[in-house]
Amino acid sequence: VRQHKTPPANASAALARAFELEPEVTELRVSYAWDLARQGEYDRAIALVEFLAHDPHDPKPGQRLLKQLQRMKSGLPATDKADDIADDLGV
Repeated sequence: VRQHKTPPANASAALARAFELEPEVTELRVSYAWDLARQGEYDRAIALVEFLAHDPHDPKPGQRLLKQLQRMKSGLPATDKADDIADDLGV
C-alpha cells in the first residue's frame, strides 16, 4: 500500500497466504483488501473490509475504507488516499 507500486504476482500470492494464516492482523487484512481491489476483485475486498467496518470499538476507519472500495467498484476514483486510511486503522 505505502510503496505506491504494483506488486509482483508472487508478492500478491504471498500476501494472500499471509492473510490466510493470520486473518486477525489488521495490517494484512487492509493490505490484502487493497491488493484485491487493485486486481479488480472488489467483492472479495469489500467482504474483507466489512469485518473492520463493524468493529464495535472503532468502526469509522473500516467504514471509510469500505466506502472507498465501493466507489472503486462502481468505477469512481477513491476520494481518500490508501495511506491516510491505513494510518486511521493504525497500520
